[in-house]
Amino acid sequence: MIGEARIVRLDNLTLLVIMVGTILSMSIFLPEKFLTVINFQSMASQFPEYGLFAMAIMLTMITGGIDLSVGSIAGFSSITMGMLIVSETMYRDPAALLDLGQNPWVMARAVIGALVIATACGATNGVLIAYAGLPPFIATLLVLATRPLYPRAGPLPAF
Repeated sequence: MIGEARIVRLDNLTLLVIMVGTILSMSIFLPEKFLTVINFQSMASQFPEYGLFAMAIMLTMITGGIDLSVGSIAGFSSITMGMLIVSETMYRDPAALLDLGQNPWVMARAVIGALVIATACGATNGVLIAYAGLPPFIATLLVLATRPLYPRAGPLPAF
């Protein structure tokens, strides 16, 4: 027991040393690019998604499973949200995208639709694991493998 706790502390200390070393080396070798406000704003806007994905995977791993479909479900939800924002009339008239701020229900419908899709995919994973008895690895791999079944949509106008 004592040896295991010591290993955990050393692992955490090692990660801290690696992080500090990376920050210092980037600050020394590329100060004009790394130590800029734009760089930190860019990192601050890009990393929250990875944190949310990591928390979703962490919850699964705490229970002894693994979830391979987190990225796939996030992508499917994003596609759904984009398709709900850009309706058929907006495909014909890209200028209609400028009127999105006038109708808050467009965004509300898109967010609710994306949440419904993500919840349905997560519930599918849960049913496959809890009731069908599939191992979490296989169940989430199955949901991940359904990616080619998503609707094929072309690029959204004005994006």
